[in-house]
Amino acid sequence: MEEQEILSWKKLIRVINHEIMNSMTPIITLSMAIRKKLAKGNQAKPVEQLPSEALDDAIHSASIIEERSKGLVQFIERYKKLTGLPPMKMERFPAGDLFAKMEQLFKEELNAKDIRFNWPSQCNAELEADQQMLEQVLINLVKNSVEALRNQEDPAIELSCYRDADNHICLAVHDNGEGIPEDKLEQVFVPFFTTREEGSGIGLSLCRQIIRSHHGRTEIESTPEEGTRVVITL
Repeated sequence: MEEQEILSWKKLIRVINHEIMNSMTPIITLSMAIRKKLAKGNQAKPVEQLPSEALDDAIHSASIIEERSKGLVQFIERYKKLTGLPPMKMERFPAGDLFAKMEQLFKEELNAKDIRFNWPSQCNAELEADQQMLEQVLINLVKNSVEALRNQEDPAIELSCYRDADNHICLAVHDNGEGIPEDKLEQVFVPFFTTREEGSGIGLSLCRQIIRSHHGRTEIESTPEEGTRVVITL
């Protein structure tokens, strides 16, 4: 029993560490981008040398950092009180808000890796969900896509939003990366299963758990060397 308890705690720590790292990586990247725009070395640039668009972008990036940092703190605070997922805080919001936030969070990394990032600016579907939890899901999915695009020519990630035949809202993340072998595809949602040496095997399992708590479903289709598409139906 003691060994099982220790193992359970180790797994819980891995889950929380996974989510911290997924959020902190774009936060650090955005912070570095702000510093480069506003400072030269350790000295602040004179105000007259700062273009208005640089200031606007820095302010917007800072607000994204603040919001995601607060969301991460709340995620951990809520998570540690339970053995499962934190209780949901349902609200209505446009699906496009999620996509815009992903673009801002991953902007610097996408530019550095020359990854094209497309999403429908006219997506006006209204979601009724826990926004912070869905942000965590999309962060996981976009991060997976970025990792799958290593060494790929013309790498691209596309987010889409549509309604299925039953009028349910679907959010999809599609990349043209390395793909997943067919014999591994059925196992990707198994906790702690991973196809990468450095992977934790937590991301997709947690995504499915969050979407199930919204009474939705998560589906994945993938072809080696052609790419992967994950669809969330709410």
